[in-house]
Amino acid sequence: MKNSDSKLKIHQKFLKKIFGAETFHLPVRQAGFKLFTCLSGRQALNSPFRLRRKGFTLLLSLIVVSAILSVGLGVFDIVYRELILSGVGRESQKAFYAADTGIECAFYWDIKRGEISTSTSSTIDCAGQSASVGGLTSVFQITLPNGSCFEVIIDKNDASRTVLESRGYNVACDSTSPRRVERAIRVAY
Repeated sequence: MKNSDSKLKIHQKFLKKIFGAETFHLPVRQAGFKLFTCLSGRQALNSPFRLRRKGFTLLLSLIVVSAILSVGLGVFDIVYRELILSGVGRESQKAFYAADTGIECAFYWDIKRGEISTSTSSTIDCAGQSASVGGLTSVFQITLPNGSCFEVIIDKNDASRTVLESRGYNVACDSTSPRRVERAIRVAY
């Protein structure tokens, strides 16, 4: 018993020398193991038992950074898809308004002005550009100032009914762009 007490006192003196005499707590024997009570502050940083936990901080920081990166990439993906969707919506709206402009132009020249006839050819003006129409079926294209265009098909094959079909495009009518969007409006009267 004296031998173990002397070893314990030597061990305590060594630890007190390293950590400081006032704040060091004596080791406690319990179930054959030496357990050290609370080491705090500077003592915990200098503790020889800290060496076993050296990689824990690195592992924890990697997990936290990975989680933050995952959340950031998820948010970026959502924002990117929303931007693409809003771009498609904008181009679709541009094509629809072009088709609407074509229908309104054909209505104006056929109903208000009576210029579109099945027997004679006439020239109409839409958005500052001229187009020739006439006959049972007429087709004309006009490019608008914003770069979009429309193509109008006027069908007067049935004497009691006229069918107007306007196809609007977000780009030039003859474009082969993969981003080309088409919207159509059909009216019968």
